Amino acid sequence: MPNPIASRVCAAGGFAFCSLVSSIREKMTLFWHNHVPVQFSTIYLGSALYRYSQTLRQYALGNFRSLIRAVTLDPAMPYYLNGHLNSQQAPDENYAREIQELFVIGKDLAQT
Repeated sequence: MPNPIASRVCAAGGFAFCSLVSSIREKMTLFWHNHVPVQFSTIYLGSALYRYSQTLRQYALGNFRSLIRAVTLDPAMPYYLNGHLNSQQAPDENYAREIQELFVIGKDLAQT
């Protein structure tokens, strides 16, 4: 989410501050993309990948819980975790467990 104070500083001519915030946001976006990845080779829809990158960028400097929630609701993540194979007859009940194990607390801690 855009910081209103940073927006005012940027509008007032604080270009160095604007580029610093932008640089930190992009570095954190790359960090979260490495921590909460989706495989670009398995998702063939460019708009879904773009939206996923935008979601990471939007929440890169915010709360981890908000980030994980947004990533969970993003269309690319369920596809990455085979959520597209769900049906009423055979639901994938492991989605929450996979999110927890892979991205939040890890496999070892999730099973204790």
